[in-house]
Amino acid sequence: MGTFATLYDSLSENNHIRGRQFERICKWYLENDPYYRLTVREVWLWDDWEHRWGSDAGIDLVVEDSVGKAWAVQVKA
Repeated sequence: MGTFATLYDSLSENNHIRGRQFERICKWYLENDPYYRLTVREVWLWDDWEHRWGSDAGIDLVVEDSVGKAWAVQVKA
């Protein structure tokens, strides 16, 4: 198993692509981390969330927690 630094260093040098890649890493983390796996019911990329109201609202991920509340998450690579 590699380190986070190794994973991060393997991302694209293009900042836009790197940001998109990092969003997917954060989505995976929220879905799989032992703490968040118990707290989070669902995680969507902004573009995949059915209630999004535009192409860019400064929101990268939307999380529905275990009690049904939505979180807006901004991810910074």
